[in-house]
Amino acid sequence: MNYLLEGEESERLLYRKLVESDFDTWLPFHEDPSSMQYWPAPYEEPDVACRTWFDKVFYRYENNLGGHNALIEKESG
Repeated sequence: MNYLLEGEESERLLYRKLVESDFDTWLPFHEDPSSMQYWPAPYEEPDVACRTWFDKVFYRYENNLGGHNALIEKESG
């Protein structure tokens, strides 16, 4: 079963898998302490936390377990 919305779209959004080049876009999320406060095992370094999260997403993709969808607003890209 495919749990991803890759290639799908809505009136205003495109859906795709995360790619390695998205890392720098997601890093600020991991640098914000309020976004990390509920993680069961907080990481000291934001880049380590982001890498760990990306690795988990890519593992899920590779094993057909679903995963994170990147949402791209059509109007702004």
